[in-house]
Amino acid sequence: EFRRVLYPIAYAMPGVDHGHYEDPFNTLHKISHNMTLLGFIACYTSLIFVLNSLSIVITYMLSSVWHAILDNFRPVFVWISSLIIFYLVSSGTAGEEWTWPASYVQLLGTVVLLFGTAVYNGSVALPGLEDGEPLKETLLPSEGSKASASPRASIPQLGLNSSPVLAKNVMRVASGRLSR
Repeated sequence: EFRRVLYPIAYAMPGVDHGHYEDPFNTLHKISHNMTLLGFIACYTSLIFVLNSLSIVITYMLSSVWHAILDNFRPVFVWISSLIIFYLVSSGTAGEEWTWPASYVQLLGTVVLLFGTAVYNGSVALPGLEDGEPLKETLLPSEGSKASASPRASIPQLGLNSSPVLAKNVMRVASGRLSR
């Protein structure tokens, strides 16, 4: 870990933290003598544990793509929470203020993220992108394979591991609604 390398270097460097750039002994002293700080650290550690546990479940139940999509939404929730804290909770003493142009760039990024997720989910169709002919070759069993006659049996876990658009297209090909 980098802490084992960087902490001794930061401790050896001169600085304003008791003569060091970073003083881990002072940090441990502050944590051990401040119950509020210790509570925040325990809360943060617990929330990170829950976040990582749910990330594993999401990857298992859906896919790593959904895990990546939800990871990208984390900054959006932090930003929205900061705005709510600034305007509704703290009366402007904490949180983030709406500024020009940074807040508009963040809003545009949020819209792009939501739109991309909607396209991946199949909620929004893009012109020029029709249902997938190339997909049937790689996702369906070959004509000579010993696959079951049921389309669902030949595509295990399709609903859990694929995009909804991909799943819909493969099921349509498997049931014969698209030409082979």
